[in-house]
Amino acid sequence: MASKCEFLPDARFQIAVADVSRPYIFLTNGGGKTEEDRCLQLSQQLEVEVSPGQFICGHTPMREMAEKYGTVLVVGGEGEKCRLVAEGYGFKDVVTPGDIIKDNKDTTPFRKLTEAEVKHSRARNFGEVEIEAIFVFADSRDWAGDQQIILDLLMSKNGRLGTRSESFAEGPPIFFSHNDVVWSASHNLTRIGMGALRASLEAMFKAVTGKELTTTAFGKPQLETFQFANRLL
Repeated sequence: MASKCEFLPDARFQIAVADVSRPYIFLTNGGGKTEEDRCLQLSQQLEVEVSPGQFICGHTPMREMAEKYGTVLVVGGEGEKCRLVAEGYGFKDVVTPGDIIKDNKDTTPFRKLTEAEVKHSRARNFGEVEIEAIFVFADSRDWAGDQQIILDLLMSKNGRLGTRSESFAEGPPIFFSHNDVVWSASHNLTRIGMGALRASLEAMFKAVTGKELTTTAFGKPQLETFQFANRLL
């Protein structure tokens, strides 16, 4: 329905002639905002009402893990949007990279928080916090800083920042909302995406530890996402 960030002109016609007696959903690898916000935008573009129950973002299936994990790191997107999405899914304690940098500015030597980030990041002592899982909800706006924090956690003892596991097998699991290595943006050439970040992290983890990193991706064409879509229907 969309290509290179632009709406396809015949998309409205395709929806208009669809068999509305059958349930249908919209599935995208995009994310970084709530399903409600996405539906409002899509409804305006299609001139047809689209409800949140019909819309699956790349990170939507992750809401089923809200009861499994307590304190989680959520990475990507603009400002506090992904934290708000995760909290809307029911995650009880959502941490962002900004929170971690606010606690210890030396975590990322080349990234300094803006005034807005300092204001919205939540202060806490991460020496006393165990992060149980890492979720990359949307594309990182700071690859170097986010990767440093993610690697620190992956190599930690039970998700506690400032520690190092001797086995490098005690860190939290990491989940990506999709695995698109490249994507079609407004640029005439494809741009690197979250799948490239995933590959980069796996390569760096092996370079530093000598071990393979196990990661999990959602989104199209991953089986888990289509199974989630079937449950939604």
